[in-house]
Amino acid sequence: MGAMQKRKGASGELEFSKVLLEAGFNARRGRQYCGTPDSPDVVSNVPGVHWEVKRCEAITPYKALKQATDEADEGEMPIVAHRQNNKDWIAILTMSDLLTLIKRSIKLKNVQSNEPDKDGEQKIIQTKLEA
Repeated sequence: MGAMQKRKGASGELEFSKVLLEAGFNARRGRQYCGTPDSPDVVSNVPGVHWEVKRCEAITPYKALKQATDEADEGEMPIVAHRQNNKDWIAILTMSDLLTLIKRSIKLKNVQSNEPDKDGEQKIIQTKLEA
């Protein structure tokens, strides 16, 4: 990999870290030392996710997802964050993982309280998602 590609990769990792930060997550570019906890492209507090960042014009999605899968720790969901020039960030993940995320979001239960709100309706209380 050439120096220009490495700079673009590092720049993409910093840029994607900012996307996560703006969404309210803690995130930073990982140090690229194999075998350390900081080896992912982006280290974040998104539980159970391994981020692989690709900031390039052309991508082979299955190859990128395989790299993310190979580098993810056991139990982590591999997600590839990809962006071309002048385009929005997109996520690449398996359909199985997407369905898992959807199911988890549905588990975010709306629990009704016995106490009515100011309009006499039952209060809706959201409980935390169980990981």
